[in-house]
Amino acid sequence: MNDRERIVILGAGFAGLYAYTELCNELHGTDSATITMVSADDEFVFVPMIHEVAAGTLMPRSITQSLRTIPQCCVHELVHGTVVGVDLDRQVVQIEYHQDDESIRLDHHHHDELPYDTLVLALGSETNYFGVPGAAEYALPLKTLDDAIRLKNHVIERFEEAHRLDNQTEQRDILRFVIVGGGATGVELAGELIELIDRELYTAFPQLRGCAEVIILEGGDALVKQVDPWFGNRILQSLERAGCTVRFNARVTAIEPNAICIGDERLPTKSVIWSGGVRARTLAITGERELAYDDRSNRIRVTPELYIPEYDNVYVAGDMAWVESTEAGVPYPMRAQFATREGQLVGRNIARKIRGHAQEIFEWNEQGFIISLGAAGAFAEVFGIKLSGFPARVVYRAAYVLKTIGVRSKWRMASDWIMNTFLPRDISKL
Repeated sequence: MNDRERIVILGAGFAGLYAYTELCNELHGTDSATITMVSADDEFVFVPMIHEVAAGTLMPRSITQSLRTIPQCCVHELVHGTVVGVDLDRQVVQIEYHQDDESIRLDHHHHDELPYDTLVLALGSETNYFGVPGAAEYALPLKTLDDAIRLKNHVIERFEEAHRLDNQTEQRDILRFVIVGGGATGVELAGELIELIDRELYTAFPQLRGCAEVIILEGGDALVKQVDPWFGNRILQSLERAGCTVRFNARVTAIEPNAICIGDERLPTKSVIWSGGVRARTLAITGERELAYDDRSNRIRVTPELYIPEYDNVYVAGDMAWVESTEAGVPYPMRAQFATREGQLVGRNIARKIRGHAQEIFEWNEQGFIISLGAAGAFAEVFGIKLSGFPARVVYRAAYVLKTIGVRSKWRMASDWIMNTFLPRDISKL
């Protein structure tokens, strides 16, 4: 094995997993490389669906797939641990193993350094609070599956708390849910949350009917700004018809345990849900040659082939990569479909490099846009055709079932959606 290329993939989200599957397709049976994956979790989470877990539309297991059930034919080792640093000059990754990891270490002999010849950085992103005082302490993020579970429990607990009170003003304050950020995640969560409240929670707590309020605070002047304004306008109309309040140019200045400050206004609430943005995950990277970062997003600037200019054996994909559009000269957004395509290109380029072939550059062809607001509606653009209502809802669900990894997860997701069409969704705490 000493003459094989040692490929190490850090992260098993969209970018890391699709980099591996592409490498598996390209190198299977060639015996030219060993592939090691390092992940802090031993399962893949279909992150675009976590807002539906938070709203009880899907159960947590419906959007997860065990990493140990992906094709293992080309995996030399799956390391369940946390990456704490990378030394680019020594070509080693420092790993901190989890305390409960003793039984699943695979041929690693308890070492805390993992050597590589080719490295893929795909550790994703983390919530960006933009320095807002109190946001990290008191806001509820929606970035991970644990966040979604915590948020669902929080919503149910607020209804239980309001149910014990007699003062309607206090009830309204407790049942005021404020979502910071009017991007795709924020508006989808708002739509699903309104449906959860109107259908299941008001049925379970009839005396609280009409007391709950869902508010979106958007710092700009439009919703879902990265797509055609047609979508933003239709989404706004649908949410307002469903009872959601949308406030534009709303600058959050602080978050307190029982309130959110918008400029000089103090709005009582115990439920601030942060959907205001993300930044590339922070990682201690050392090396004699200094890397170029984007200051705002913390993303590493890479070549169109997705490797670091200073170290051409280190590739970056997904939310950690700052790669600019060759036409517009602006970075591609931090979204799952871009991470998927970048991961696939990294896999192909590593295989092409091993074979001595020229590498490809990252080019993006828009594949469309889909968004669902629960009962408030759905919108999609497919092959340039704009859809809304039931057709868009069908496209939304069909697309995500097809994109979900693993037959078991596809079946669970479809089953949950079918049952929720005819039966109340699960509103028990997780």
